[in-house]
Amino acid sequence: MALIAASSITGCKKIILAGGLSNLDDAYFGIVQSFFKEHAHHQLSHVSIVRSALADKSAMLGSVAVALDRWVFQRTLLETMSKLQ
Repeated sequence: MALIAASSITGCKKIILAGGLSNLDDAYFGIVQSFFKEHAHHQLSHVSIVRSALADKSAMLGSVAVALDRWVFQRTLLETMSKLQ
């Protein structure tokens, strides 16, 4: 239900499961995909659920990116995002 709510709010086209969720057995992953398709509003039928190619490394790489941004490049993520808008 959380994936349905999140996709309804954000309007995303793809849900990428990362971290421990990317290690779900194929049978359980199929259940997640089926539940989403069965219970989501028909306007969300275009949303796909996929596994992250980074698997368990996504959290570590995200932390490294934030650290580099803050201490090496001397900027914050919020500053960068505000410039993009």
